[in-house]
Amino acid sequence: MMIHPVWRQMAWTLLWAGFLVLQFILSAAEDVKDVQHSPVLHRQKREWRFNTLLASEEIAPQNLPQQIGQLENTRADANTQFKISGEGVDGVNDLFKVTKAGQIMVMATLDRETKSSYKLKAHIFNTHTKQPLDDDIEFTVKVQDVNDHSPVFSETYTGSIRERSRKGAEVLTVRATDEDDPTSPNGNIEYKLLNGTQYFSINSNTGEIAVQDNNLDRETQSQYKLIVHASDSPGLPGGLSTTTIVTINIIDINDNMVSFKKGNLDYETKSTYSFKVAVEDKGVDNSPDNQRSMLTTAQVEIIVIDVDEPPVFSKAEYTFNVTEGPITNKVIGSVSARDPDRTNDKMKYSIRGLNCPLKIDENTGQLVLKKELDRETEAIHLCDVTAQEMSEIGLKGYVIVKINVQDINDNRPELTNTSNIYICDNDKNGTIIGTIGAADKDENHGPFRFILAKRSSNFSLHDNLNNTATIVLTHRDLSMDTLEENFLEIEITDGGAPVQKSISQLHIRVCKCRKGRQIDYCRAYAHTGVSISALIAILLCIVTILVIVILFVLRKRYQKQNLVTLGKPVGEIHEQLVTYDEEGGGEMDTNGYDVSILSSACHSSSLRPTPAPVVYAVAKKPPACKGDMAMMIEVKKDEADHDRDGIPYDTLHIYGYEGTESLAGSLSSLDSSSVASNLDYDFLSDWGPRFRTLAQLYGVDGSDSDSSY
Repeated sequence: MMIHPVWRQMAWTLLWAGFLVLQFILSAAEDVKDVQHSPVLHRQKREWRFNTLLASEEIAPQNLPQQIGQLENTRADANTQFKISGEGVDGVNDLFKVTKAGQIMVMATLDRETKSSYKLKAHIFNTHTKQPLDDDIEFTVKVQDVNDHSPVFSETYTGSIRERSRKGAEVLTVRATDEDDPTSPNGNIEYKLLNGTQYFSINSNTGEIAVQDNNLDRETQSQYKLIVHASDSPGLPGGLSTTTIVTINIIDINDNMVSFKKGNLDYETKSTYSFKVAVEDKGVDNSPDNQRSMLTTAQVEIIVIDVDEPPVFSKAEYTFNVTEGPITNKVIGSVSARDPDRTNDKMKYSIRGLNCPLKIDENTGQLVLKKELDRETEAIHLCDVTAQEMSEIGLKGYVIVKINVQDINDNRPELTNTSNIYICDNDKNGTIIGTIGAADKDENHGPFRFILAKRSSNFSLHDNLNNTATIVLTHRDLSMDTLEENFLEIEITDGGAPVQKSISQLHIRVCKCRKGRQIDYCRAYAHTGVSISALIAILLCIVTILVIVILFVLRKRYQKQNLVTLGKPVGEIHEQLVTYDEEGGGEMDTNGYDVSILSSACHSSSLRPTPAPVVYAVAKKPPACKGDMAMMIEVKKDEADHDRDGIPYDTLHIYGYEGTESLAGSLSSLDSSSVASNLDYDFLSDWGPRFRTLAQLYGVDGSDSDSSY
């Protein structure tokens, strides 16, 4: 039995859809099983277990002590005690301490630039026998770097280059150092020029300064002062920076006429010089006439030509201290430049770059704050101010304006040290379940205070008055099976002006613990959401359903198209079984039989032969399968009316145009108006011997009747 291709395709699609649905059900069931049975205790070998310890440098004293790690050993119980020894643990001013539960605390502010790592040993003892329970193990506390040092230029730089040197010629290389970690962005330094970029360029990574303009002319400008800006953490907010002045002298080449000069001339100081020059001929003792002296003098006058010089600012660098906050259009100061030439041209001030938070009055040099400053985003702003002479040449001078953003208490405190707050199933009333702290982005935030924003029947909060607070369990009736998630709302207030406060939600975990509050596992709470595998299965099921619907619609359309090609509407096709072993009711019996089904195939365009050109005229036959006799008669009549070759030869021909008269008369008796005696066939004798017999047969003489054959 042959299966239609469409049905075969739909069968495969349904099979694939069923497979995906089954996979989705299994995946969802597995997710539910994972949520219900997430706390699983895996057996492990007896060994030390703790994470790599990292301590941040420059921790504020109010945030100390701070936990940096947890010592864990499979032999630990209620009768064990941890100890540490090594660098930073001397028993007097310990940098690190360990609690009985194995929590490693940093007790003082660390400085990575002083010492970047500390090697320590961990010990575990029995509190009764004082005997070690396991071998000691070494571990390292690495101090994490923070960006607390700015780049520093260790020297002043002066270089020289010949005038008209080629583009790209190296002048000198500047180098800044940063005490921060060189392997981190904090120690990565980027260089850039703040002025003179049309004459010189600098490599942002190496600090190499090269010639940008190959038309440097010492006679036009003999010295350039470039401002080099070095910043760390390139591309990141909060980077620190510094600047230095680089002096580049242009060395003269012999491209001008000889002139006598000693020292520098300043037109503004003295514009003319007048002196005498004496010439004496020492090769001759006396003149020929002994009347004149051998010494001759001449008066020389030197006129100093004025050269236009760029503007000079009153200070090499301007520094302003501005308080952060939403204050705009505030005047913070002004800059001033003058023209060293006697012309004393007026100045026009401008600021280069779009990141400067200032705008400047182009006539007076007054600096106005144009946007809000935020010290936590950027503590120092550097702006490049330009003064240009309002003359035909328009020489420019440059200066750096430095803005130090002063802090105000505008940030709310944030809750810290929340990762090690948990409840053990065997905790008793009064157990301290953890210590929390607070942090603030502001500098002068003052001491923090902690209170419960909402009272709790299970916990109490004790402020330690050292920027930390302890959480105490007050209700003992807790179990792993019935205990729900616990949240504490803690209100933190800082001591700044104005006072800032925040309310933070603390999530307290519920854990299965051994003795000594050693965690075995913590309870996982069901969470809403769908796993990635389940989401993919859902999407595939949706796509499969869409494909099935599309295939079903296409099949219905295909069936309708087949019925249309048969020439009958869908309602007339009964598709009943016709039995031929009994006598039917004839064509008039339409109740029991539908004879049109037998002839429906004749209307199919696929069964009709393709028409082709023919040489001879072919009479059109009526369709053999027409069910209407009247229609068949009409077709036959139409063919007879239009078929000129199908009529009998003895009928009257009607031509559509008039032709020449035929010499031979009609042989038909139906249209003949003469008798045989009136016809003269003697002309046949003139056609030759071959037509003589024919002429004798149609001759009119009397001998014809007596002729014998």
